[in-house]
Amino acid sequence: GTVYGPFSSREGGFVEVKLQVYDTLKGDLLDEFPLQATSQGEGRELLRKALQGGISKIEGLLEEMGWFTRVALVEGDKVYLFAGGESGLKEGDLLEVYSPLDHRRKGRVEVSRLFGVDASMAKGVEGEGFTRADLVLFYEEGRRPPEQASKP
Repeated sequence: GTVYGPFSSREGGFVEVKLQVYDTLKGDLLDEFPLQATSQGEGRELLRKALQGGISKIEGLLEEMGWFTRVALVEGDKVYLFAGGESGLKEGDLLEVYSPLDHRRKGRVEVSRLFGVDASMAKGVEGEGFTRADLVLFYEEGRRPPEQASKP
């Protein structure tokens, strides 16, 4: 985003931060927030106060987008993921795999091992052709493809 200020005087100060949130999968601008704050405090306090106001807006957007990760590496029947225990995965979790280009469903994998700080290994239980950078989402019955996920 863009920061204007902080502007301050003996009476107080003002800061405006223009925050832009992008969908990194598509490169689309999701939303833009002008965050403003006035205070009797110093410049850092003004900036902190303005950014604090944007946290709940960002949390709301992230909840709408949903959780996803990507395939890190494929070796034979082993599919390594950029997510593990820290991301909430457990052994036995079923995940759906989609092509990052056309969002075509490739199949389903099951988490078989958690390792490292936040990584996991899975094995294919349905489909084939899993490749590095594929999109991975939690399996849900009746899930719509990723490009339709934000549509009503």
